[in-house]
Amino acid sequence: MNDSISARAICPFFRRAEKQFVRCEGMEPGQRVEIGFRSKSKHRGWLDRYCCSYNFGCCPLYRALEQNCKET
Repeated sequence: MNDSISARAICPFFRRAEKQFVRCEGMEPGQRVEIGFRSKSKHRGWLDRYCCSYNFGCCPLYRALEQNCKET
């Protein structure tokens, strides 16, 4: 993707979007989680639905990472 997506991202765990991948913080310091998509439309839909929206709390990755933060 480009810097405009990074500038629009609201999710605190979001780190980067490229091609058809989204990268987020990982469970441990220095780790990253990456999710890939089979199509650009699915990729864009995920970004719009979760990363660049105040609905990021509904994202399954966000919920897992948030739960991990609460447990540590």
